[in-house]
Amino acid sequence: MTVCGRLEERSRLHPERVMYRVGEHVVTYGEMGRRAVDVAAGLTAAGLARGDRIAVLAEQTLQAWQLIFGCARAGVVPVLLNFRLTPDELTFITADGGCRMLLSTPLFGPLAAAISVEPAVERQDLASFISGCVGGEPPDVDVLGSDDLVQLYTSGTTGLPKGVRITHDNLWHLSQAASSELAGFAADSVHLVAAPLFHVAGYAYGLGGLATGSPSVLIPLFDPVAVVQAIETYRCTNSLLVPAMLQAIVEHPGTGTADLSTMRGILYGGSPMSEALMRKVAGRFRCGLSQTYGLTETSGFATLLRFDDHEAAMTAQPGSTEAARIASAGYAVPGCEVAVVSEDGGMVCDGSPGEVVVRGPLVMAGYWNRPEANAAQLDSDGWFHTGDIGYLQEGYLFLVDRLNDMVVTKGENVFPGEVERVLAEHPAVLEVAVIGVPDEQFGERLSAVVVLRTGQALTVLELQEFCRPHLAGFKIPRSLEIVADPLPRTPSGKLLRRVVREPFWAGHDRQIH
Repeated sequence: MTVCGRLEERSRLHPERVMYRVGEHVVTYGEMGRRAVDVAAGLTAAGLARGDRIAVLAEQTLQAWQLIFGCARAGVVPVLLNFRLTPDELTFITADGGCRMLLSTPLFGPLAAAISVEPAVERQDLASFISGCVGGEPPDVDVLGSDDLVQLYTSGTTGLPKGVRITHDNLWHLSQAASSELAGFAADSVHLVAAPLFHVAGYAYGLGGLATGSPSVLIPLFDPVAVVQAIETYRCTNSLLVPAMLQAIVEHPGTGTADLSTMRGILYGGSPMSEALMRKVAGRFRCGLSQTYGLTETSGFATLLRFDDHEAAMTAQPGSTEAARIASAGYAVPGCEVAVVSEDGGMVCDGSPGEVVVRGPLVMAGYWNRPEANAAQLDSDGWFHTGDIGYLQEGYLFLVDRLNDMVVTKGENVFPGEVERVLAEHPAVLEVAVIGVPDEQFGERLSAVVVLRTGQALTVLELQEFCRPHLAGFKIPRSLEIVADPLPRTPSGKLLRRVVREPFWAGHDRQIH
């Protein structure tokens, strides 16, 4: 089933049902079905054909979704641009995608104007283009499930961004898995979409209502007060929120008295969440929590610690096997396979760390124009090599770190994520990054880069004493850097350790990876 086919079906079954809402402005399923045909005709009239790419720079708006569905109907592939990137970075992505048109909202007009591509691409205001798409002959295009639906770019944590080709089939299987596994995901759900459009979380969750014919409330740009007001006003039941968003909501003074009782389920993921924050979120929302692990390359979904497993782990006896599962990313979602392999590609036994690999209908069609990356990360047996280190325990996936973030010190391999999870529990620590920095004796040593909570202080000796009961000696940071600015992150909240490391390695011949 294609996305445009599912929209056509929904618009026929219940045309008057609200599909998307931004404040008091709504689009029904019937209206979206008609607008998708109009926009597809407009794209065809503009000279765009099946498989062509267009760049889109937009927040979560009704017009942006009309464009997305019009593209799906015409077989045109939107390349959704990250508005947090620089003009040079966006220029690279627009050129790399071979985009023939650039559409932007007024909010990002100046940024769009700074994108300099040769040969020049046609630029238009997104809303003006959409409003001009009236009537016209719908394109005679037979869109297939295997066709590219959208192209999203990786965050470039280890190098230049790569275009990820996500197909109609990928999103169909994602919607089936989500609707069968998530708490309260049903025909009477009201979905809150707060993640940015350019991110797989904001795009895929924005399509979530299509699975059950339910409405979605769009938050154009994330704001914790806007989120809780939307939940109260529109009686939202479900949302996908990354840990940084959840922290902003539970700690914002303007959100404490909001009525969140209609919420049935929150899906979270994208970066680690401390147990302390997890319990704050559970106490504030009092609904089913599910943790997901996935990458853009797996349509954002690969494993799930389901709401029932999540609740059982949070209420289990401390120190028990069941309680330890709160640190896991759960089981493979239906239809997916998840395994852990050694450096030579062999499967490792339970409890042994290795690279996490994923196979199944959620795995992307491939990277756009990157044959070397495709060969390196998509093997002949269909496994996608994630670059994440983890281990399996009775089917539950426990993540350790990124393969390229490993630090070698005193001849020992240290995964920074393991150390960060311990330091994140210190009451003085708001944010932490553990990195390798130059060391004349050992080549590199562990250092903790910390953002402190307001009014708190911390010394390296205090930090080391806090670590001793939990970490082997070689895993304890030998130095501490206190910084005032928030640590650099991707839109999903993943720590950009590469950026944190750069000033420490400036002027050195060797750069750790």
